[in-house]
Amino acid sequence: MTVVGGASSLPPSDSAFATEPERPPGIRFYRARESFFLPYSLLQSMQWRGELITLTFVHDDVTIEGQGLHSLYVQLAEFKVARIREQEDEDVDSEASVHVAKITRLPRE
Repeated sequence: MTVVGGASSLPPSDSAFATEPERPPGIRFYRARESFFLPYSLLQSMQWRGELITLTFVHDDVTIEGQGLHSLYVQLAEFKVARIREQEDEDVDSEASVHVAKITRLPRE
């Protein structure tokens, strides 16, 4: 059975992140050929510094590198972001306000 569209399909590569009207339980992070999920309940803090957002979870640190990340930071702080997708340069519209170039997950010790 093949599912087309909707939440079951991969997010489009031209969209850096997506929000939901209802508070999602956590964030799905998409990288080239893999994904991971972390619940908002484990999020301890976040920091935005220009082209870098750092999310500190109980067991992981996640960094998001890119451009125009302030709007993503604001939506994350309001617990509205359901997914974030790493994008290749060719996937980004030249007028896109947000570009996620790299997502890194590091286990905390």
